[in-house]
Amino acid sequence: MFSLLPTLDAFLGVLSDDPAARVFQLSVLCLGIFSVYLLFYTTRDVLIRSSSISLQLFSIFLVALLPVAGFFLYLLFRPSRTIAEREMTEMLRTLARGLRSAAAIRGVAKAVRSVESRREKEASIPSRA
Repeated sequence: MFSLLPTLDAFLGVLSDDPAARVFQLSVLCLGIFSVYLLFYTTRDVLIRSSSISLQLFSIFLVALLPVAGFFLYLLFRPSRTIAEREMTEMLRTLARGLRSAAAIRGVAKAVRSVESRREKEASIPSRA
């Protein structure tokens, strides 16, 4: 077997000489790499989406024990928004409440000013009695 890289020769020495067995071995290797990727992705995602240790551990163990099926199950029950998105929504709601109350205060102040100006106009008009 001719190879340009000696490290590749060492790697290919681990694999079978039978082409069908080699395809199977490479498929298992790819599935293993994909499973590790799913595990790391799930770990990162659940840490971003939840602060519950029990949910985090359950999600990681589910994907570790059932790599592909566990990942799809995780996608079904994971929180829909990240912690940062939930905090941003709450800040926007608080800001909106503050703006509404400020608008209400401005509306009351405007009504008071209009009543006062009407009273001043009525007071400045001489009565014809």
